[in-house]
Amino acid sequence: MKTVCFTIIALLSFYLSGYAGEKRALIVAISQYPKHSGWRQINADNDVKILLNTLEKKGFPKKNIIVLRDSLATKQRIVASFKSLQQKVKAGDFVFIHFSCHGQQMEDDNGDEPDGLDEAIVCYDAKMNYSDNYKGQNHLRDDKVDSLLVPIRRKLGETGNLIVSLDACHSESGTRGEDNDSIVIRGTDVIFSQNSGYKGKKAVGDPKLPLRQEKGLSPITEIAACKSDQSNVEYRKDDVNYGSLTYALCTVWDKYNILPAYQIWSEEIKQTMQKLIPYQIPVFRTTQKGYAGENK
Repeated sequence: MKTVCFTIIALLSFYLSGYAGEKRALIVAISQYPKHSGWRQINADNDVKILLNTLEKKGFPKKNIIVLRDSLATKQRIVASFKSLQQKVKAGDFVFIHFSCHGQQMEDDNGDEPDGLDEAIVCYDAKMNYSDNYKGQNHLRDDKVDSLLVPIRRKLGETGNLIVSLDACHSESGTRGEDNDSIVIRGTDVIFSQNSGYKGKKAVGDPKLPLRQEKGLSPITEIAACKSDQSNVEYRKDDVNYGSLTYALCTVWDKYNILPAYQIWSEEIKQTMQKLIPYQIPVFRTTQKGYAGENK
């Protein structure tokens, strides 16, 4: 799995009201990182509030919603929660997985990325900089996320549906606004590498690998909170900060009892994002029939 701005996977053409399968959700939200990790505070806890409200309105049973906050959102616990979810899901279920946290690019560790960079979720126990004591073992790389998602998609089958939203982008200008507490950016322009100053490789064409789709897997759609050369800025309303994509996703989702087709739903998120953060453009890719390979 590869996204330039590691962030949101969403299925957009299913009927949520009266949906036949079980509805399950996993939410990972990290606001407070350890003091010496290098990561600044963000407002993921506010994302949880609006997400739970939306999920409740869409008929997700509380017993089927797992929330990992702050110190509970270590890499080990996140991986364990993915595996637990895989054991519980059945063919035809609808699963929503959400990350609100920091994201970071890392030097590719297996040579599968044309641009030489992996995108990674910054788990609670991950640090910003490479050192003798920390070599990136608690980052959750995109390759690992893909390996965790595929078994879930296989159990969901072609009749199942999956949303994995990641309001956790890396950012080309991640330090902008640090002296202004009202502007909060998720991610960093620091590339995690043992090679100081590593900037990746120049890729010819689209550096993103194609989304995996094969017989028996549920379709998947990625929605990235911003392009690779943009900052993922939190949206501020009534003196409260939210993840901009999380807020847009909930705003659009709340409008529908039955979601429209992918093209309509994705366009509404784009339009909503333009109103919230005009200079931040979400990026979409999908394996949905009729739209496979779309990347806007």
